[in-house]
Amino acid sequence: MGKSRRIILILLIVILAIPVLYYLSFTLICPAINDARADRIERELAGMPLPSNTEVLETASFCGNTSGTGNHVEIWAGVLIYSTLSENEIHQFFSDYEMVWTVPKDLTEQYPEPRDFIDFSFFGKQEFYNVQTQVEGYYIIGGYYNAVTQHDHRGH
Repeated sequence: MGKSRRIILILLIVILAIPVLYYLSFTLICPAINDARADRIERELAGMPLPSNTEVLETASFCGNTSGTGNHVEIWAGVLIYSTLSENEIHQFFSDYEMVWTVPKDLTEQYPEPRDFIDFSFFGKQEFYNVQTQVEGYYIIGGYYNAVTQHDHRGH
């Protein structure tokens, strides 16, 4: 094989590899990077200091377009806690967090605004519904975080 044929073959491979690499980065690599950041944020939330009589029940996160408008990716992460403290005490303790939300007794009321991406498996458990008719004290603490990269198919 001549030198010119090798050069043409290398150029052809490069030309074919560029769209494949772009596709892989958009669908696999960059989403994995954003997911790793979301997991890191979840671990931080799970280990955050808590007031007395309070326990972490579950953490959750979401990477994607949280507002439904525009082409952007962001991360929402939160922790579901249970506490016997008053709602006012919880809001004061977690005042540095963007979101401190009291979970209603009736989950059909859902969240303060449409947030389908806030998903805690604990809400699907039967014991949650048994307790919810009698006890208050469930809160979601969390917020929105910047994604590492916007090159993620979930934001478009």
